[in-house]
Amino acid sequence: MQGSYGLTIGTVLTGRKRRGFDYFLQKFINRIYLLLSMVLEWLLYGLGTIGLLAGSYSDLRTREVPDWVSYSLIFSGLGIRLIFSLAGFEWEIFFEGLVGFLIFVILAYLFYYLGQWGGGDAKLLMGLGAIIGFSFDFGSFPKLLTFLIHLALIGSVYGVGWLIVLAFKNKEKFKLEFKRQQGQFSILGIGFLALGIGLIVGSFYFPGVWRSLMLLWAIMPIGSLYVWMLVSSVEKIAFYKHVRPEDLTEGDWIAKNVVVGGEKICGPRDLGINEEQIAKLVELKQKGKIQKILIKEGIPFVPSFLIAFAVTIIFGAWWMGFIL
Repeated sequence: MQGSYGLTIGTVLTGRKRRGFDYFLQKFINRIYLLLSMVLEWLLYGLGTIGLLAGSYSDLRTREVPDWVSYSLIFSGLGIRLIFSLAGFEWEIFFEGLVGFLIFVILAYLFYYLGQWGGGDAKLLMGLGAIIGFSFDFGSFPKLLTFLIHLALIGSVYGVGWLIVLAFKNKEKFKLEFKRQQGQFSILGIGFLALGIGLIVGSFYFPGVWRSLMLLWAIMPIGSLYVWMLVSSVEKIAFYKHVRPEDLTEGDWIAKNVVVGGEKICGPRDLGINEEQIAKLVELKQKGKIQKILIKEGIPFVPSFLIAFAVTIIFGAWWMGFIL
C-alpha cells in the first residue's frame, strides 16, 4: 500500500513538474511570438511611412512618383513577410501580404484604366497592399478595408481642398470658366434644385432619422453638381500645359492626339506616354515637325495616401463605434 501510494505521489509530482515546464515553455514561446509580431508590424508600418513620405515629397515637387519607391514597398513588404514566415513557420504572414498585394493590383489597374490615377499612384497602391496585407482573422474589421475607407474619405476632402486652392490662385480665369459651366449646366441645376426643395418639404412628413436622411439627400444633388463644376473649371484652367518633348517623362498624360504625317504618335487613350513614344517625339522635334506637346497634370494625390495610412495605423476603424 505504502509502495503503491508512494509511486502514485511520485507520478503526480513528476506530472506536475512536467506540466509546469510545458506551461512556462509555452508562455515563453507565446511572448516571443508576440514580440516578433510587434516587430513585424512596426517594421512594415515604418517602411510604409518612409515610402509614402518619399512618394509625397516627389509627387508635390515633380508630380511624379519614382518607381523605386513603389517597387521597394512591394519587394520589402513581401520579402520581410517571407522571412518572418520562414522563421516562425507561420505561412499566413506571407500569404496575408500576397493577398493584399493582389487585391490592390486589381484596384490599381481599375482606377488607372478609368483614368483616375497615374501609373505612379497605381504602383504605390500595390506596394501598400503588400505592406498592410489582408488579415484572415475575421474577428476584427480588416485593416486593408479600413485603409480603403479612410482613403476614400480623406482623398475626397483632400482633392476638393486642393481644387479650391487652385481656384483661388487662378481666380480670374476660374470665375470666367465657372460662369461658363453654370450656363452649360443651368437646366440640370434647376432640376437638382427642384429635387432638393421637394426632399426638404417632404422631410417634414417623416419622423426622426428618416427626416435627417431626406435633408441630407436634399443637399447632395446640389452639392454634387457644384463640386463637378468646380472640378471641371479648375481642370480647364490649371491642369493643362505645353511641354517640350525632351521634358516629357514616362507616364505623362497626353491631352490631345499628336498626329504627324497622318500617323498618330500618342494621345489620351494611351493612358500615359511610354519611352518609345517620347523618343519618337524628340526625333520629330529635331526634324522641325513639332514643337510642344499638350499634357494634362493631376492633383498630387500621394499625400492623401500618407494621411489615410497614418489614420489607419493610429486610430484603426474608429468609425465602427458609430455604426454598431
